[in-house]
Amino acid sequence: MQRFRMRTIRKGGAVDAMDQEEIAKQLNRLMIEEIKGRGAIRSTAVEGAFRSVMRHRLLPPEISLGEAYTDTAIVLKRSTGEDRVAIGSPSSSSTMPSLLAAMLEASNLREGMRILQI
Repeated sequence: MQRFRMRTIRKGGAVDAMDQEEIAKQLNRLMIEEIKGRGAIRSTAVEGAFRSVMRHRLLPPEISLGEAYTDTAIVLKRSTGEDRVAIGSPSSSSTMPSLLAAMLEASNLREGMRILQI
């Protein structure tokens, strides 16, 4: 598992949004190559889906770009104990990208089909 570190680029004291998007695209490309190397992405359709959907846009803004484009699940919410689950246990997460790729490949999706992952 490879972790990417990102240095924030600042111009005039503020993060330049264009630079951030370019960094995100580069990190996404690296993550896709890593996942392909492990055999989770096998088809051009799944690769295209990963290239067109930027993961950081689906995550809370406090998640860094480096974390967003690492092949790991990202905990989004932890239990408060009200749901009979141990306090602090993960109760919601963003799926590990290689697992998502494997599920998409196994689904044998065809053009026009839609999926909803919950």
